[in-house]
Amino acid sequence: MSTEVEFPKEQLTAKKVNLAIAALFIAVFAMSWTPILMRWSVREVSPVVTIFWREAIAFIPLGLWINFKRLYAQDSSEHQPHNLSKSTKILLVAASTVVSCCALLYTVAITQTSVANFAAIRSLVPLFTTILAWLLFRQSFGRKFLIGMFLSIGGAITIGLEDSQISFHNLQGDIISFISAMLYAAYLLIVEKLRTQVDTTTILLWRVIVGMVLLLPVILITRDPIFPSSLNGWLSVSTLAILGQLIGQGSVAYSLSKLSSGLVAVTLLLVPAISAIIAWFIFAENLSLLNWLSFLLMLLSIYLAVSSKVDARMD
Repeated sequence: MSTEVEFPKEQLTAKKVNLAIAALFIAVFAMSWTPILMRWSVREVSPVVTIFWREAIAFIPLGLWINFKRLYAQDSSEHQPHNLSKSTKILLVAASTVVSCCALLYTVAITQTSVANFAAIRSLVPLFTTILAWLLFRQSFGRKFLIGMFLSIGGAITIGLEDSQISFHNLQGDIISFISAMLYAAYLLIVEKLRTQVDTTTILLWRVIVGMVLLLPVILITRDPIFPSSLNGWLSVSTLAILGQLIGQGSVAYSLSKLSSGLVAVTLLLVPAISAIIAWFIFAENLSLLNWLSFLLMLLSIYLAVSSKVDARMD
């Protein structure tokens, strides 16, 4: 006769929180490759087409996995797209539309302002997320988390401080970057809400389907070449779909089941920092002493934010 071991509730909660933190840092590493892969991909197709293929290629394994769960899982009726409530479907469409518009504005902004300006404005995502969470859901934030958040934002802005440009020419791109940052903050909040209703795979599946539907008309209007012209081009968009979409965004959605959107947004500030280090290795791009000090500041401040919110989740 076998006996089932029961773990204390606190131990199970701690384990789930630790798994969510691990998933979040996996997301940071996977998403840090996005600018590098985008740089390789846009040699053959436009940024909009690159994003379209990121969604389309990710759809294949997601669709297969959903069908596998539906056919063979014991609880196949749970969290399936055809059994979702109307309100849940509305949230799924809203999240997918918001993040697709965010991606489109991302591609426009990066061509109309400096990379440093764009990175500095995008670093405000945690601030927007925190404000929206407080206004809409009355979420509270401790002093330790707020200190960590503002220090990490400061570190992220400092990374691009040497190359930042303030000019009328960049104004339109800066405004678009600002809107893109607000949209991504809204996306994180919606996904945090959705994670109480559906699983990660369902969120990703709806995201790629809605993304393809929204992006295809844009490609047809701009008449951009749709297919990469070489094997390297296909490898770039395929790797982008696996790392950036399935692993990166999937891990973000998974982490939001146990971590707040504010904490996730703060931790994702590491993405451009890790991207810069990867570019330093691959493209021999220069990193100044100020850059390295900013990375260190961000790591320490994110540790403050993570430890603060984890303690709150486990109380």
